[in-house]
Amino acid sequence: MKKNRCNQTGLTLIEVLASITILSIVTLTFLSFFSQSMIFSERTEDELTAVNAAEKVMNIVKNNPPAFEYPEEVIVVNEKQYYTEVEKSPQNELGLRKVHVKIFTNPDYNSGSKPTSELYGYIEVDE
Repeated sequence: MKKNRCNQTGLTLIEVLASITILSIVTLTFLSFFSQSMIFSERTEDELTAVNAAEKVMNIVKNNPPAFEYPEEVIVVNEKQYYTEVEKSPQNELGLRKVHVKIFTNPDYNSGSKPTSELYGYIEVDE
């Protein structure tokens, strides 16, 4: 008597579809993670550049205390525009003036939008 042998080493259509489905779910999860990390990285780069621009403006104001004027201007870094605003307070009894530097990425920053970066400092006034 001959024995019939059944060879079942291949994959069925259901197994192939299940493996493709699982692989696509895992791939989509990782792709969404990478897109979110790219957005977060871009936002962090904007904030870091705005902090550096605010420090630059503060140094200009501190190194020129008699005039104590800084015109609102646009700083361009990496082909992106950053808008500056400098506020100063009256001189206090210690001969100091508080300076508030704001950096915006939105060109319509006078409409009450939140600044990307803020920096506070004091300037000694000799009078």
